[in-house]
Amino acid sequence: MKELRFVDRHGRKRGSIPTDRFRQLLHDRYTSLRRSDLAATIYGALDGAVETIFGDSVARIEEEGRCVRVSFDHTQPRVADLVLE
Repeated sequence: MKELRFVDRHGRKRGSIPTDRFRQLLHDRYTSLRRSDLAATIYGALDGAVETIFGDSVARIEEEGRCVRVSFDHTQPRVADLVLE
């Protein structure tokens, strides 16, 4: 990876920092992971213990006491304790 990019929700680049500069600012305490590797590791650790939804997007999250109501673009809403988006 050569550059850390900041993008908007449409994927348009809004800013960037060269990774060598980023690494320097963090005193070499920096590593990068492919998103797919991170997602596979998290999914594997869940081991079917929680519901996962793929191929949809979160449209809205509303607080309801000690939980949240999550609305999706296509899937029926869910009530959850934790949402990783």
